[in-house]
Amino acid sequence: NLIDAMESWANDLTQSPYGVLLGEYGMGKTWSSQLLALRLIESASQQTKGEPAVMPIYLDLRKANQDRETLLGANLPTLTVLLDQLLARNSPAGKTTTSAAAVLHAVQHEGAVLIFDGLDEVLAHHRDEAWGQDFINLLFQALPFSHWPTQLNPHTASQRPGKILMTCRDHYFKSYEGLQAQLLGVGRQDHAAARPKAWQLLPFTEKQVKAYLALHFPQQKPEELYDLITSVHNL
Repeated sequence: NLIDAMESWANDLTQSPYGVLLGEYGMGKTWSSQLLALRLIESASQQTKGEPAVMPIYLDLRKANQDRETLLGANLPTLTVLLDQLLARNSPAGKTTTSAAAVLHAVQHEGAVLIFDGLDEVLAHHRDEAWGQDFINLLFQALPFSHWPTQLNPHTASQRPGKILMTCRDHYFKSYEGLQAQLLGVGRQDHAAARPKAWQLLPFTEKQVKAYLALHFPQQKPEELYDLITSVHNL
């Protein structure tokens, strides 16, 4: 189960502090990352008072497109400016916005999981690979080497570092090796344990679709329903 696997990663300090959820358009990346956030909130609400909980911070990167000149221009903003703007755009109207400083403290010192959803929606506006690498590195600054877990950095400044999860269409990266190279960035190649944990959402197989149809439409033959679906052009 994908959500179970991501929740396990979020709670396990021995695993990489970084994760990436890959999948083509409409495969469920946003739904999965939001479901993970809800799962973490539910788990936190069931914990004993005083027991440390892993809390999610969900940010939709697509909101950055509302101010491309400031947030996605040739000259990138600071991480604080980017986070403050994203937080303002991701918060419901009338609600007090959390500050970038509070988010960074939560991720670096309180075990929070910072979710950047829709990385590809930002990278698509710049075909410049160097700009894309700089933007990814900017996001990684939310959890720098100085605040990695002790098994990765014995001199870490954090006793309870969190995690960063990004979602992106897999076709943005030419290969899994390319993904690792771009997400890790220059200078981190020697930290094999820090390589992002990756999950990939794949299309349902014919067998899976028919099993779903049989479960939800028990009065009809799944083979006939499947043939009807596949007969519809571009469905």
